[in-house]
Amino acid sequence: MHDKLTIERLGQNALDVRELQREALLTDEWLALQQAFRWPRITRMLLYRHRIVLELRNQLPQQNIRVSWTRCHFGGTRPWLHCPFCQRRVARLFRGFGGYFCRACCGNPIYESQRRSKKARAYLEAYRLRQRLGGSKPVRDPIRPRPRGMKQKTYDRICARIVSKPTSGPSSTATTKIRGPSNKPSPPNRYGLPSSASARKHRRPYAANFRIT
Repeated sequence: MHDKLTIERLGQNALDVRELQREALLTDEWLALQQAFRWPRITRMLLYRHRIVLELRNQLPQQNIRVSWTRCHFGGTRPWLHCPFCQRRVARLFRGFGGYFCRACCGNPIYESQRRSKKARAYLEAYRLRQRLGGSKPVRDPIRPRPRGMKQKTYDRICARIVSKPTSGPSSTATTKIRGPSNKPSPPNRYGLPSSASARKHRRPYAANFRIT
């Protein structure tokens, strides 16, 4: 039986403006990103504060994506992507047949949780919470220690949500925490570049990976 297309499957190769902003790629200078394994279909990406140009594999015309900015209530600005087809303002563009488009233009796929029962949704949520802590898929495994860079308050809140799930009740071993700080160094992100925490400490230390045009 053919699996129905979901947002999670499309999101694996999605173009997320929040990731680009987090990695300080939307600046007042043109930056060229060559063949990032995060997006295998994109051969070259030109990034600017108000524009993103994509060169796609086996596709001659380039795809131009407009970037707009809105003010936040507590200061600062937030970037948005505009769908090249309908100009809808979104945070993510998903890979379609002719490029990257919004969710509505890709057939309005459903979320994975919409396909599952109530018990299966609780299991899925517990699994995703464990992923945030760097844990494994089985929801009965011990809870991993607090990841490096995560606040203690956030860690305690995630642990409380994991324990409250029906699939990991008080009788299971999911309530057992692995003590001790996490000394494991932060892995590179999906661009093959330093993690966001390192990027914030050393602003764009990977400038050698880009070509300013």
